[in-house]
Order: sequence, then C-alpha cells, then structure tokens
Amino acid sequence: MLWVWTHLASQDAQSSLGPPSAESYYAILYCYWLEGSILHALSAELRRGNQRLISTRPLHCSMLTGQALQLHLQSLLESFNHYSTTPIRGFRDIVDVSLADSPCPVAGCALNLNSLPEELL
Repeated sequence: MLWVWTHLASQDAQSSLGPPSAESYYAILYCYWLEGSILHALSAELRRGNQRLISTRPLHCSMLTGQALQLHLQSLLESFNHYSTTPIRGFRDIVDVSLADSPCPVAGCALNLNSLPEELL
C-alpha cells in the first residue's frame, strides 16, 4: 500500500511543476496497470528538455515486494545521476498506462500472446 500512496502523492506534487526548460534533466516513470489497479510493469526514462537520453527496459512487478520495488526505483534514479549534471531525486512525471488499451511493453509477456504472429503460436 505504501507504493500506491507514494504514487498518488507524487502525482499531486508533479501537477504544480511547469514545463521543463530545454537544459533541465528529469526522470519520467511509466506504470503499466491491469484492471483492478494492479501494477503489472514499469519503466523509466531520463530526459533533458524534450530529448530522451536513456530508457530502461520494462520490468514485470508481479513478484516484487513493496520494498524491492522501492529499491529498484531508487537504483534507477541513482543510475540516472551518472548521466545528469544535476541530481535526480525523484520522478518529475508519472505516466499511467492501462494495459486494457495497449500491450504489455515486456517482450514475451503472456498478456501479448494474442498479438503474436500465427507461426509463433
């Protein structure tokens, strides 16, 4: 439940920020949700202005505990600091993606079996 509370609190905090400057570095978190508000996967990216510098591979979250998820997010932010001239302490934006509307971004995910070519089924 801590993840959900942190997620909602971050969204409220982010809404007061203006658009990023062309030289500012910031991180974006993508959360892929199943029906019933179940976090299925996440990915992140580091941007400088409107330019994407780094994207992480999407990660399935089903087997992660809340603590493991927090450690993963913290390590993502720490790794982004190696590519930024300013400290990245949190995610500027959190983008929620419903998997009811789009496929799972994790390659080989069972949710995407319907979208595989027939010769692979």
